[in-house]
Amino acid sequence: MVIGVVAVATNGLVLYALLASKQHRKHVLIVNQNALDLFGSFFLAVIYSLNLCNVYLTGSTGYWLCVLFLSESLLLCKIASYNYIAIGGIVVLLVTIK
Repeated sequence: MVIGVVAVATNGLVLYALLASKQHRKHVLIVNQNALDLFGSFFLAVIYSLNLCNVYLTGSTGYWLCVLFLSESLLLCKIASYNYIAIGGIVVLLVTIK
C-alpha cells in the first residue's frame, strides 16, 4: 500500500511538472504512460487498503466491491495497457528508423 501511495504522489508530481512547463505536447507518450501509471497506482493503493480493512461483502455493494477491487481485475487492465503502450512505442521507433 505504501508503494501505491508513493507512486501516486510521484506520478502526480511528474504530470504536474509536465503540464506546468508546457512540455506535455512535446512528450505525449511520457504523459500517457505517466497518467496510466498514476491511475494504476491509485487503484493499487485502493485495492490493498480494502484488503487490509475488514470489509463485509453483502448485497449489491459488496458484490461490486468484490468484482472491481478485491479481484484485482483493474491491475490486470493496467498490465494489458502497458503491453499496448510498448507495442505502440516499438511501432513509432520502427517508423522513425525508416
